[in-house]
Amino acid sequence: MQKLFSISLSILFLIACNTKPETRKVISDKMSMQLLAFDDKEDSFEKGDFISATIQLNDGKTMLYNRFYHQIFKAENELFEQVFSNLREGDSAVFYIHPSLIEHDIEGIKLPEITNKELVMYVKVLHYFNEEEKNNFLKQLDNDLIEYQYLNFYMKTLQIDKPILKKGIYKVIIEEGTGKAMKKDDLIRIKYKGYFLNNVLFDETPENGFLEFEYGTPNQVIRGIEIAIKDMKVGEKSKIIIPSHLAFGAGGSSTGRIPPATPVMYELEIVK
Repeated sequence: MQKLFSISLSILFLIACNTKPETRKVISDKMSMQLLAFDDKEDSFEKGDFISATIQLNDGKTMLYNRFYHQIFKAENELFEQVFSNLREGDSAVFYIHPSLIEHDIEGIKLPEITNKELVMYVKVLHYFNEEEKNNFLKQLDNDLIEYQYLNFYMKTLQIDKPILKKGIYKVIIEEGTGKAMKKDDLIRIKYKGYFLNNVLFDETPENGFLEFEYGTPNQVIRGIEIAIKDMKVGEKSKIIIPSHLAFGAGGSSTGRIPPATPVMYELEIVK
């Protein structure tokens, strides 16, 4: 079984953005690729396989999507099937993709309006698994190490500017508030969007709605949000990065939407 190791994703991202188009292999009229590196392994992708891979998608300027290597998944759409059918274990490549292959989302991520004629996707394949191999791999993961690497990657690669560390959470103020600070038993209204660290939106308040609750009352919001709210003022908008032990814990959410030991990020606004 392949051992876990750290990957310098920021370096890989730069490599992906600076590849030369003359070495591309044409896959279809909407996709081409350039192989960056290959391994001597012979295992290739078969439909139904589970995959461990690093994936980064960008529009030339902004990262639109990233998948950390420990997250095991299936290629359940045509785009990923095309990508991985061209790669063996250990291979890394850059794919040049017409936006129509992605449309408005990828694995549930709502992408901004894409004006570029071409998107760039960097892929590094770690391993292909059958069901038994996947289960054995997951048993060997060190979740504490993985979460540390994941948070470290998020803060550095996405250039979170001067985060405030407070009681275990990271906070970046987007817009200063001008109203009063929160105190216990206040009835408050908040707007939020909750994301996994690969930019997948998993929860949000309705566009014209809010969440109302009495601040300080147990079990109204996760602990990380409660910590963040204490020092926020009315009108403030902040980004909150929350480790799993202050979010949904070792067991994940009761709905199953949030996996175990998963750090999350919230965009949070105090409305009233």
